Order: sequence, then C-alpha cells, then structure tokens
Amino acid sequence: MRKYISCLLTLCVITLIIGCDKSTSECDYIVEVSKKDYSDGPYDSSTKVQDLAWDGTCLTVTFSYAGGCEDHSYDFVSDGSIAESLPPIITLGLIHDNTDNCDALITELVTVDILDLPQLGDYGSIIFKFKGDDSAGYLIEF
Repeated sequence: MRKYISCLLTLCVITLIIGCDKSTSECDYIVEVSKKDYSDGPYDSSTKVQDLAWDGTCLTVTFSYAGGCEDHSYDFVSDGSIAESLPPIITLGLIHDNTDNCDALITELVTVDILDLPQLGDYGSIIFKFKGDDSAGYLIEF
C-alpha cells in the first residue's frame, strides 16, 4: 500500500510540474516586449524578411541572410508600441547577431507567437513591419 501511495504522489508531483510549464506556445519563438532589446539589437543588415503569413496561431516569418559556416540564433522583439493608423502598424525587431563570414544565401522559415503583444486583439488587421526594413510592411488580418 505504501508503494502505491508513493507512486501516486510521485505521479501527482510530475503532473503538477508539467502542467505549470509556461511555454505552451506552438510557435518556434515568442515576441518579447522589451524597449531596451528593441532599441539595442543587435541587428544584421544582411538579414531581410521575405514574407509573412498568419495561420491563426503563429506568424510565419521567412527571412534570408548571408552565412553558412556557423550556427545562428534569432529573437523577435517589440517595444510594445502600435502606430495609430488605419490599419495600425507594429514594428518588430528581428535580432540576429551575424558574425558568420561565409556568404551563402541562407533562407529560414520560423513561426512566431505574437498573441502576447499589447492590444493586439483590439484590431481586425495590422500591418507588421521590421526595424530597418523600408518596405510598406505586411498586412495581416486576424
């Protein structure tokens, strides 16, 4: 009987630990709201966003950069502001500290959780732009 109770308690503790995991996003990345990180970067001038799409859960971001010899890491940040226009505009930062000296054109496709951005649910559509990109942005309808 003691073994049974011990196993049951262990199972309950494991269930509580797993159940309290905060990283429940199905996306590869979660946008972090940080004015400092948004301001400071680092940003890589060779990194260019090619396309954006919304699947109802994640923002799919396709981007390219020069590289090929090293592993790369990325982060997506926002300063939390929304430009009041019709439709409103959110500018994201794609942080990429690219120290890779190779020049192959690498294309990545990642998914980004944007649902924690402030006031996102207040709008039916938003234009997403990326810091350092002069394009008109990408209209995403929710």
